Amino acid sequence: MTEQCDFITVGWIRWRPTRVSEFFGKRMSNEFTIPDVSPFFRADASRENLNAHTFVQRLKQRIDSLVPLPSRILLAISGGADSVALLRGWMMARKEFGDHLVVATFDHELRPESIEDVRFVCRLASELQIECEVGRPSVPLSSSGGRSLEGAARAARYDFLIEAARKHRVTHVATAHTASDQAETILHRIIRGTGLRGLAGIVPKRPLDSEIDLIRPMLELTREDVESFLEKIRQPFQIDSTNGDRRFTRNRIRHELLPQLRAEFNPMVGTALCQLAELARLASENEDRLIQGLISRVVRERTKHTVYFDRAELCLLGEYQATSLIRAVMEQQRWPLRRMGKTHLTRIARLCHLHRSTRISLPAGMFASLNRREGVVSIIRLEEGKQETLSTDEAMSDGQDNP
Repeated sequence: MTEQCDFITVGWIRWRPTRVSEFFGKRMSNEFTIPDVSPFFRADASRENLNAHTFVQRLKQRIDSLVPLPSRILLAISGGADSVALLRGWMMARKEFGDHLVVATFDHELRPESIEDVRFVCRLASELQIECEVGRPSVPLSSSGGRSLEGAARAARYDFLIEAARKHRVTHVATAHTASDQAETILHRIIRGTGLRGLAGIVPKRPLDSEIDLIRPMLELTREDVESFLEKIRQPFQIDSTNGDRRFTRNRIRHELLPQLRAEFNPMVGTALCQLAELARLASENEDRLIQGLISRVVRERTKHTVYFDRAELCLLGEYQATSLIRAVMEQQRWPLRRMGKTHLTRIARLCHLHRSTRISLPAGMFASLNRREGVVSIIRLEEGKQETLSTDEAMSDGQDNP
């Protein structure tokens, strides 16, 4: 659900402290020297802060590498330090290139004071003469359907961003993920369990839907860089009280686990995690190239809504290769993969080994089927408005036939 907030000044804003250090605590000691890890990201606080000009130049380099000139961009702005730095930095970096910018902010309605963040973002957008789109969940967020509250909030937020992007006909949605977020993400995934693709962490660019790309131009900048930049340009920002809530896993990683790892094991652990992500990304890209060589052999035919795999060729692949190939093909189709996990991909890959034709339900209005007579495994994405839900017996039939 969205509402427009175009070029208006909204209410009275309670300005929050401008120094990130007031929230994130004191800087680390500088007694340790950072090794030269270029071109890897640096994600620890023990390096010299960038000045405002250098911050903007580095941001501009990343933006220029991710989007053409000029572009229509939706900036996801929460009002926090990172996203405000993205907005102000983008305006400084590309002001002469004529980008059409739209600000989008999503009120999760999980905190009584969240309306203040919305008002702050709307006012900042108004001062910068940028359209502002405001979204709220259509139903109250909750930890249901096997998802955590964090997961439900993220899904609602990205659904809103896609809706707003389509409304304004933008080509890219930009978020303010930093190298610090990257380090936390990698550690979180290691703890939770992940594969090579998961170790690649937050990628700089990926499809959001069939016509919109999601970009992260601040992945080479840290929270320390953000702090220094906002302080130098005297730009206020909002502080989300839930960032200190230890009920959320990511907050415990940020405020407890990473500081302990820095203090007791490796003061450069954030940088080490980002190096791991970069190496995993390169290895994953190499694997993708190998998979691309298999696709022409395994995929018989494809249309906008259907992909047909040769059953015999799919059976010749190992399960890891098969699931990687299926995911790669779905990415080429630009089908939504946010809710498509390893379990779903494995179930699709195992269809070729079943002894009778069957089909299984998948997220996002998709289903997969085995047609033994035709010798194909197919994945079908139903058009919006025609999506169906398979019965429990149908959806689970593959488990009964799996040898």
